[in-house]
Amino acid sequence: MGNALSQLITSLQNHPVVEYGKILAQATITPHDIQSHCFFSAQYYTRNLIFADDSFELIVLCWKGLQQTPIHDHNNSEGWLKTIKGGVVETIYEWDKKNKRANLQKVISEEELGPGGTSHVNDDIGVHSICNPNESETVTLHLYSPRIIKCHYIDRKSTSIKEKILGFHSINGKLVGHP
Repeated sequence: MGNALSQLITSLQNHPVVEYGKILAQATITPHDIQSHCFFSAQYYTRNLIFADDSFELIVLCWKGLQQTPIHDHNNSEGWLKTIKGGVVETIYEWDKKNKRANLQKVISEEELGPGGTSHVNDDIGVHSICNPNESETVTLHLYSPRIIKCHYIDRKSTSIKEKILGFHSINGKLVGHP
């Protein structure tokens, strides 16, 4: 693992969760630093695990052009995102956490994040979707505390809420299959 990633992980391990967003925003991570964790798929964006412990997980998401997540929650975890290469658009929708209902007519925010751009979301803020609106490849770094094992997402066709157990395309730079 590269020096910049090792420094980021060590810093996160030595600080409380309330400082994670600031630490990630200040981290200088380049595409070169995470290249061994970057795997792309023409069919879907990929989730590539860099590190996980009881406090947090650090994941690289790799996006081909026009790929997007479903609208999803974070199952009571805090989530931070930093764009490393390219750009994404994050759309946050109103979410009734107790009843697991989203108001897709109520967009709380929509933000374009270019290289170095950061964001934060949790279930109290809302549910969100992330997309790569460009034709070029994009790479984002995601930090979740605690780890997200499963989440709820909105089926775009039926608008029903479904649950998904999350997997990885690669772990520690080694391909493990499809999530």
